[in-house]
Amino acid sequence: AEGDTGRSRVFNVLRYGAVGDDKTDNTEAFSACLKALVEAGGGRMVLPAGIYHGHIVIPPVAKGWVSLEITGECEPIFLFGTIGTQSLPRQGTIVKGMAGRRRAVIRAEPAAGSYENFSSISVILKNLDVRTSDDPDIDGIDLHYAQQCKLENVFVNTGVYNVQASKPTHGTCGIITMLPTCGRRS
Repeated sequence: AEGDTGRSRVFNVLRYGAVGDDKTDNTEAFSACLKALVEAGGGRMVLPAGIYHGHIVIPPVAKGWVSLEITGECEPIFLFGTIGTQSLPRQGTIVKGMAGRRRAVIRAEPAAGSYENFSSISVILKNLDVRTSDDPDIDGIDLHYAQQCKLENVFVNTGVYNVQASKPTHGTCGIITMLPTCGRRS
């Protein structure tokens, strides 16, 4: 970890092999970075500006308590308007899901054996542009199994303007933080 001063541990994904080149599958690099972060007892995973393909899978924590932050380099560019299509910005920290995976771009895994499979983890997502546009079957962010979550300056973009995206044709969700008792996503 860089800058390891007490509880403020910073882990740069580039040190774990991530490449923000809009081509490389970074799923394994993200997982290696998060594994080290969880083993250290928490901290911040930093993604410098770039376009990262892959899925960020937050490992389960069954015992203890881990607080982790996943943060981009700067606040995403705000898009305004709902008429027509336009190309999405390419600045900031962008995480794009890999087509064919049918999972969320960012997700917290269940902790088997814990109450309702909740992971003993607090997740903060900050300054990220999450893209599901590679595959309409991909959810944006699924933090159903995180005990706590906080999102700050996080966008979920589909590559389709808002009017079309308001009723997904594939049953996907932008952000999932719980499942209601009827078993449907919220």
